[in-house]
Amino acid sequence: MGEFDEQKIIVLEAAKRFLESGLTVGTSGNISLRTSKKAEIMAITPSSRNYNELTIDDIIVVDFSDENDKFEVIE
Repeated sequence: MGEFDEQKIIVLEAAKRFLESGLTVGTSGNISLRTSKKAEIMAITPSSRNYNELTIDDIIVVDFSDENDKFEVIE
């Protein structure tokens, strides 16, 4: 298990609920969650992927804390 698995599961479940309820269609949009561990770290769905086919391993965790607007994928 990774450090951010709990947050990744929340994002994955939310993405699937959004699709089931009609709040998103096909592969449009992204679902993200700022982690409670650090506000600059976010778990987010990938672009252009069907939410029904996503697994926890498809959700990435990104650190946006760089002052030069660069980011780092941590998981």
